Amino acid sequence: MSWLSTKQKKTEKELEKSKKILARIKGEVKILKERMGYVKKKIDNALGKASNYKKKGDKKNAILMLNKKKMRQSEYNKMFGMQVLLQQQIIELEGVCSDANIINTIQEGTKAIERISQLAGIEDFEKLMDETEEQKERIDELNNFMDNYGTELQEELTDDYDQLESDEFQEEVKNIKVPTSAIGSVANSNASEENFEQLLEKLMS
Repeated sequence: MSWLSTKQKKTEKELEKSKKILARIKGEVKILKERMGYVKKKIDNALGKASNYKKKGDKKNAILMLNKKKMRQSEYNKMFGMQVLLQQQIIELEGVCSDANIINTIQEGTKAIERISQLAGIEDFEKLMDETEEQKERIDELNNFMDNYGTELQEELTDDYDQLESDEFQEEVKNIKVPTSAIGSVANSNASEENFEQLLEKLMS
């Protein structure tokens, strides 16, 4: 097992612990808010009673209510300070967990790259390049063959074309003897297209 995998497992374990702690802190914050709401009502209630006692001229009970309000206020302030501290820890823990998740993702990406690199090593790349080069050579060979074949055929047809205008070819055409029977048969008919084709066949034979 590589040091990267060992470190990643430790990080994942600490992340799980941190998430549990984070959930507990958020639970405590919720309880504190509920408790602070309750204490706030007690403070307002004590302050209202102190005011009523003052109006009635009952100084003793008014002072007792003010003292009770002071104690509740102290409790409220303490809980408020605890809530601020817990909120700071929530922000810090969430930030740390987010950073750790990102680092884990980067580590997983690094391992994935390493695995893929091992599967597709330099030897595979060289083999692929050799096969690609061989395929290119076969295609070039075929293209050259077709190009040469086309050039040779073009030259052969050009030679045949040039012979059409040669004196020797013209002399051969003059010496062609047309069978009298073929001409007579066409002359004695309406020279239909079919008879004309038959005449050509006889001339070419």
